[in-house]
Amino acid sequence: MITLLPFQIKASEQIAKRYMEFRDNENRPYETRTRAIPFYQALSALTGGGKTPILADAVVQMRFAMPIEPIVLWISKAKTVVDQTYANFRPGGKYSHLVEMFSVTYLKDLSPDMISDGTVPIIAIATTGTFNQREQSDSSLRIYQIDEDKGSKSLWDFLKERKTFDGQRRDLIIVYDEGHNL
Repeated sequence: MITLLPFQIKASEQIAKRYMEFRDNENRPYETRTRAIPFYQALSALTGGGKTPILADAVVQMRFAMPIEPIVLWISKAKTVVDQTYANFRPGGKYSHLVEMFSVTYLKDLSPDMISDGTVPIIAIATTGTFNQREQSDSSLRIYQIDEDKGSKSLWDFLKERKTFDGQRRDLIIVYDEGHNL
């Protein structure tokens, strides 16, 4: 189990504070009258500086400002980074204690029932390639296809709506890990 260093705590608190100030600002900009501009925050640190635990801690802090448990889409370009993050966040992983209240899953294993259950925060991990190809035979890349065993909509449609069983909309946090080429 790791403990965050003072500079990591300061960074995660700063990100969370900026999010909360943006979210609660009555002058927050809107793209249209009903759709608010999303919050965007970049994090730059040296290799080995602990970006993943900083972001995990920031996500946990931001969660407390949300009226309903969020869905976190944690993406990276590289499958090796995705697998490493999954292993680190799962119970027993080196960062698991940072996100212990979250259900951690690969995006391909996310079910409509998990999305609809607003009582459990979720971290769904995937590669950016998941969203790049609509026609794929690989089951891990079929986010846009309807899985008749899971409902009448695609996983993408369920994610876009993020409706709970009682009709509330869950917040979505997107973390692009290792996104320095973004």
